[in-house]
Amino acid sequence: MENMEHRKILYEKKQNEKRILTSIILVSTVLAGKFAAAVLINSLALFSDSWHLITDLAALVISWWGLHQTNKPPNDRNTHGYYRHSVLIALLNNIALILASLFILYKAVQRYFAFPEYMLNIIHKP
Repeated sequence: MENMEHRKILYEKKQNEKRILTSIILVSTVLAGKFAAAVLINSLALFSDSWHLITDLAALVISWWGLHQTNKPPNDRNTHGYYRHSVLIALLNNIALILASLFILYKAVQRYFAFPEYMLNIIHKP
């Protein structure tokens, strides 16, 4: 019974690894298309969305690597295997997301309190 559960867990890990790999391929394809369009039409919106996709792609690659590491068998140094890699990778992805959110918040507050110069010309016209 215990061996059957172990096989099921290994099968699920392999399926998750395949799903993430499929997502990496799809995101890479969309990224290539958006970046090419951004270059062709010189669109700042598409460039910024391309950067967003790059961060998504980085998170997916890190997650795939972490899942791949958890499939390694135990050895003399790691007698319980590499299961904790997935926990550390999840922590790393969450820290990156929090840092990106804090940066966006910082930029939003900066823009909120900065009065654009072109508005001064509109308001103070005689």
